[in-house]
Amino acid sequence: MRPTSATVARFRESMCASAQYHLEKATSSIVEAKQRGGRVVVVTGSGPNLHEGVTTQIAELIHHGLVDGVITSSAVIAHEMAGTLDRVKRVNVSHGADSALSAAALPRDDVFEITCLSTARRTEMEKEFPEGWDLYDRLAALPGSQVIKAAGNMAWPMGLRT
Repeated sequence: MRPTSATVARFRESMCASAQYHLEKATSSIVEAKQRGGRVVVVTGSGPNLHEGVTTQIAELIHHGLVDGVITSSAVIAHEMAGTLDRVKRVNVSHGADSALSAAALPRDDVFEITCLSTARRTEMEKEFPEGWDLYDRLAALPGSQVIKAAGNMAWPMGLRT
């Protein structure tokens, strides 16, 4: 739902004078750049519970032609802007999955994740990462659950690639 002009006005009035000044200055700079035929690029980082809202707003500004590019962190690119999903297999290593994996080194719950790869994708990935496929094969053969995650997940080998 698009906010009304009255809602926007109330929001601006609720800001301190300094914030109002900087918002007006930024707005004027963007409008002037676009009127001269220039381009606008957003430079943003990442932070807890911030990515999704900010990247959604930036995407909308791109959609409307107000923003021409984005420079951001690898976390934002990998998780929010990649635009794809990965299927991963989760294997619990505490159930005899593999002695090469230390549960203490795993992120949570003794679970190790591998990205489910097609034969063609696997062949392509083996060129980038020639080591570790024996472990991948052992884990892929074990029982586990499969889930779909946002691209940029940390499952092997795509996590290493990210």
